[in-house]
Amino acid sequence: MLPGVANAGLWRVCYDNPVVSAEFISGNQTFDALLVELNDTAVPNTSLLADDLVTTQSTAPDTSRRLLQATANPRRVLLQATARSTSSDANRVTNASKVTANIARDFAENLPFSRGSADGCTSDMSLYNSIWGNDFYSRLQAVRGLTLVFLIGGLFKIISVILSTVFCGGARGSEGYITLLQVLAGWAGWLVFLWILLDIAGATEQQVNAKQEGVFINTKAAKLVMEYWGFSFWLFLTATLASTLGAAMSLL
Repeated sequence: MLPGVANAGLWRVCYDNPVVSAEFISGNQTFDALLVELNDTAVPNTSLLADDLVTTQSTAPDTSRRLLQATANPRRVLLQATARSTSSDANRVTNASKVTANIARDFAENLPFSRGSADGCTSDMSLYNSIWGNDFYSRLQAVRGLTLVFLIGGLFKIISVILSTVFCGGARGSEGYITLLQVLAGWAGWLVFLWILLDIAGATEQQVNAKQEGVFINTKAAKLVMEYWGFSFWLFLTATLASTLGAAMSLL
């Protein structure tokens, strides 16, 4: 929901194309500079402005006419219902495909240190220096560090399990400390990133002011924190919950 930004992860930021020029992507401009550029050069995308469009049409049903049609031709009504059911099944398959594609895109654009990023993405994280007038870079660095601690803790736990199996429990004593460190790092990282998203979504006054100045932004969606998190957000929470459950089971 950030103007001109398609995706902002922990290691990569991707911009909408062709709204933002290549010079911007390769430069070090902040989010405030992006707002200025969009205000000067952007062309409104009507698909992103659904909340600003007023649609007028008559939707009052003619109940008596439909009842008469159903009584006169029940076979036609049955065929229409079957067609709607088939269409619904097809829509479910299509939606599942879209979710799978979104997960693959989320991984491709956010995995750290990967070189196969999509066009319009950059590893320059200066975007977080100023989003709606707030500096989130220190919190971003904290989430990065905590995420790496969580991943390294999981790796050491696997190594510890292997060693304890090989040496008949000789290395099992360290597993509890590693699990505790991993769980604490996971919850801290997830909550700090949620803190970032809550502050971004909560900047409603800045969002309204930007829209009034000509920046094309869906203010209704921009104030909802759920519009900002991706599949990686929930994947990391799931991993943290699994580690927490494992730690609880080991204490029983």
